[in-house]
Amino acid sequence: MASAFAYRKEIDGLRALAVLPVLFFHAGFEIFSGGFVGVDIFFVISGYLITSIILSEMQDQKFSLLKFYERRARRILPALCTVIICSALVAYCIMLPDQWRDFLQSGISVIFFASNIFFWLEDDYFAAVSEEKPLLHSWSLAVEEQYYIVFPLMIIALWRFGRNPMLYVIGFLAAISLISAEYGSRYYPSANFYLLFGRAWEILAGSMAAFYMQKPRQYESKDDLLAWIGFAMLCIAIFIFDKETPFPSLYALVPVLGTLIIIVCARSDRGLGRYLSHPIWVGVGLISYSLYLWHQPVFAFGRLLVFEMDWMLKIALIILSIILAILSYYIIEKPARFKWLKNEKPLHFFTKAMIIPLVLVAAFGLLLWNQSGPLNGGKQYSYAGENKEWRYSSELGHDRRIILYGDSHARQYAAAFEDYALKENYDFELLAGPACISLPDLTNYYKGKTSDECIGQLQKLREKSAPSTRNDDVIIIAHRWGPLLSDLEGNVIGKVDSSLSKDNPQKAKAALLVSVRKMIESYPASQKIIVIGNVPAVTPSSAQMQRGPARCFQYMNGDCPMSFPRKEGELSAFNKDMDKLLNRYANAYFLNPYDSFCDDQKCYVGRDDKIYYSDDAHLTDVGAQLVIPGLKLIIDKDLKQP
Repeated sequence: MASAFAYRKEIDGLRALAVLPVLFFHAGFEIFSGGFVGVDIFFVISGYLITSIILSEMQDQKFSLLKFYERRARRILPALCTVIICSALVAYCIMLPDQWRDFLQSGISVIFFASNIFFWLEDDYFAAVSEEKPLLHSWSLAVEEQYYIVFPLMIIALWRFGRNPMLYVIGFLAAISLISAEYGSRYYPSANFYLLFGRAWEILAGSMAAFYMQKPRQYESKDDLLAWIGFAMLCIAIFIFDKETPFPSLYALVPVLGTLIIIVCARSDRGLGRYLSHPIWVGVGLISYSLYLWHQPVFAFGRLLVFEMDWMLKIALIILSIILAILSYYIIEKPARFKWLKNEKPLHFFTKAMIIPLVLVAAFGLLLWNQSGPLNGGKQYSYAGENKEWRYSSELGHDRRIILYGDSHARQYAAAFEDYALKENYDFELLAGPACISLPDLTNYYKGKTSDECIGQLQKLREKSAPSTRNDDVIIIAHRWGPLLSDLEGNVIGKVDSSLSKDNPQKAKAALLVSVRKMIESYPASQKIIVIGNVPAVTPSSAQMQRGPARCFQYMNGDCPMSFPRKEGELSAFNKDMDKLLNRYANAYFLNPYDSFCDDQKCYVGRDDKIYYSDDAHLTDVGAQLVIPGLKLIIDKDLKQP
């Protein structure tokens, strides 16, 4: 195998073709509906370049594993740590407590190159939406680094067997990865998107191109045409693919093969390669890593601070990202690669280079452990259940107990109900799960998958509330019933009944009421059951309220509507249906939150500088306390009667 590996300007131009669609896609320009494929282009380029370097050094017997990892550290860590530190400072100043906690956790995962696993496992109902997560894009770095932990070791192990056996192994692994990506796109879309097994074939494809390009080849006139065909394939992926395209899957072959064709066929002195070698595209390619790092935090913080981003603001944020990328490249990235600690031995280099990452991990971990909030506090806007476990009990040995059962709308009442229970000589137990609906013959499918924990939750309630376990138990059931009525995406209700669809909300409502009836009738008449209805959902009566009251009050200096019209809509109508159902049973009671938050005309977001809502339907501590009088009235007036 030839050992020559020369710099190719057109590859840097190809990097520009990868990063710019990602930038415009995340900015929200709809024409770049498939701009996310830029990441896949990067994977192929990375596989080609890194493998070319490894093969060249192995051929010259100069390859050092420590040196390889040193180069990766120089390339990745300095700019990455800079972005994390700067993002943390901004996040500390503007984020709400739940966002801040999510940021700290993601920051730790980024340092360990495990953020792809973190974002895959992050199943938190209250996690920030993806476009508001400053470090979400780091998942792709984690995929690459996980790949490069294993790949050089595989090359070293297979080198003695020659070129063809190595290619056979790489090709076999790529095929297995592609098959798993296609399968995963259908059945495990989240894991397939974030984890290495669905992406490895793209990097391996670049590695195979490196093997192919190691052999001298004569460029022919058809190469120019092929390069343009490859470019057309990238354009198809960038401008025709969209969020509904299963990805990565066989569809990813379009941008991957397009990138491979350009790598193999383009030349800097002719055709497409000449255009890609233009100084502008080469310049963008050189700063592409820094640009990729900076753009996501810039847009995430922009979306947190500005509720309606017009095209002018989007362009301004793109320009800001480019400016930060240029500064980062020349001040951080380039010196780190070619100057800082250049003469240090690899072990000494790693010892010194890891100081900042480890300090970041320790600092973020300490902030999490101390439950330190962001600079602006935001406690008055926080979700009432954020400091409560999903399942816990307060056992003081009383003969009676309050069991609070449900989802996040049960958890939001936990602190208030626990205080009430202990004052009234009840033990208290919370049995809840994020977006967890578990009633007789009905369970939910959260984020496209059946939640076994939710299914088991009903059985746990049965075990804890059996007649022999405790006298005078009170079971309180609280859910966000509203989304179930319309069967909204992400929280689908049904045993395995496709007829309960968003096109048939009346059937979904009927099934839900039947399930509640079965729940009540499954207990003896002596068992007291209270069902809490829908909290009135805050109407987004202004642009500032579209992301919920907490964001509005946090970022808009209180320029937010404090009330909204009381409407007899779906939520209120269902409350009446639930109340009518429960009135049939002497041991069942209905608690209507509308009585706590609304008068005859309006429902209130807050009063007297006290905010009731943390988002469109979840409550703050103050809001949760408003429901206590209704609960107390039911227990004192009805449950305590002989």
